[in-house]
Amino acid sequence: MAEVYGVKPKKFTKEWWPYFWMYYKWHTIGIVFVVLAVVFTVAQCLMRPKTDLSITYAGHHMFTDEQAAQISADMGGVIDDIDGDGHKNVDFQRYTFMDKPGTEESDYAMQTKLNMEFYNDRSYIFLPDEQLLKTMTNNDYCDDLYAPVTAWAQNMPDESLLYSIEGVPYAVKLTDSAYLNSLGYDTEMYIMLKRDSKDDELEKAAYEQSVKIANKLISK
Repeated sequence: MAEVYGVKPKKFTKEWWPYFWMYYKWHTIGIVFVVLAVVFTVAQCLMRPKTDLSITYAGHHMFTDEQAAQISADMGGVIDDIDGDGHKNVDFQRYTFMDKPGTEESDYAMQTKLNMEFYNDRSYIFLPDEQLLKTMTNNDYCDDLYAPVTAWAQNMPDESLLYSIEGVPYAVKLTDSAYLNSLGYDTEMYIMLKRDSKDDELEKAAYEQSVKIANKLISK
């Protein structure tokens, strides 16, 4: 709440607008920024072209456009053509957080985008860093949202690489990923899969192909 000096004018009078702008300018700008970010995110989700599936990175590492394109192309070679359009398209999304003074609004907007990704079609793979992983699993519905590693891993990773909650492993640390190590990435991240909860043929196919990518990424 801004500290106010002098007599407060009556709301919406001629004198009130300069007073409001003086004391609440930055509050207003911040709210407008967040609203615009949410609207822009919704528009992006509605207008985004369909891909076979999406991979979502969430963390503090800055992937370049070239790196993102390479991951998309490489993982496209792992899956089948889900929608039968003759192309195997994997969308590698990057939600990068700064967590620095002055980036609060942009980080909030990024978190909003990430939250909405859980409702998007063909979006099952999430690659959070440790900080975001703790945020994403700090809830009472973790088991309803994420598939346990035991449900999709062809070969269970070493226990030291598992991130478990109450004894149930939900994520695998990708430190030993042969694919990521071959690219020389110096970021540490985890992989987790959203549960397949939609009664739709294409969605089930997207989940099955996401499992293929997940096993590729955890392979030594």
